[in-house]
Amino acid sequence: MHKMTRIHRAGALTLITALLLLTLAGLSGTGAAAYVSNVDFCGYGVRPAIVFKNGIVDQRKPAEVAPMRGDADGDGKVLAKDARLALRVSARLETLSAQAVKNLDLDSDGKVSAAEARWILRYSAKLEKTLDFIRKPSKLTVGSYALSFGRYESSDGMTTLQIGSDGSVTQTFIDGMRTSGKWSVVTDSIGQKFMQIDWGDGTENYNVYANDKFSDAWRGAVTYSYVGA
Repeated sequence: MHKMTRIHRAGALTLITALLLLTLAGLSGTGAAAYVSNVDFCGYGVRPAIVFKNGIVDQRKPAEVAPMRGDADGDGKVLAKDARLALRVSARLETLSAQAVKNLDLDSDGKVSAAEARWILRYSAKLEKTLDFIRKPSKLTVGSYALSFGRYESSDGMTTLQIGSDGSVTQTFIDGMRTSGKWSVVTDSIGQKFMQIDWGDGTENYNVYANDKFSDAWRGAVTYSYVGA
């Protein structure tokens, strides 16, 4: 049995159209370039059109778009497809115009990240109210060590602490009772840094003595270790 190669419908139509245009250009005898414009490749939106000139295949420069935050394709809207293009740009699978990249670069750091693509997607789904993207830190740095955001278990098995990148802390006791607070990094009079948690009715200091490990100053020898997000 002969093996059949599957060709995506969009790609096949694009190739056929391009070949027809190349043939027409050759028949005209002018050697003029033939363009395939506004082609939607595999559902990823309008991509740079293919140019055929004297039998040479090339790509046209991406079309310029108007300045609008979150809009990758210049249609004046921020939709899920813009987030998809942003994700492809972050993975270097897509090349867009300078203005389009600027539209997707929400924090103006000169590049498009997967986090920005996710923010655009959330905005398109009305889960974010604005496109004012704020890059959240991946870890909490205290002195020479860093704490991953996530869940920490105490060495005595009595409590867990959920430390969030937004400054939140949730303490869960073995009996299921929970309390909430806010963490901050403070420096004492001799320059030593601590993680301080404000529980609303008082504060507690925690000594970070290794990466993803800290001790509870209030309960002495009790330590906390990171166990996952």
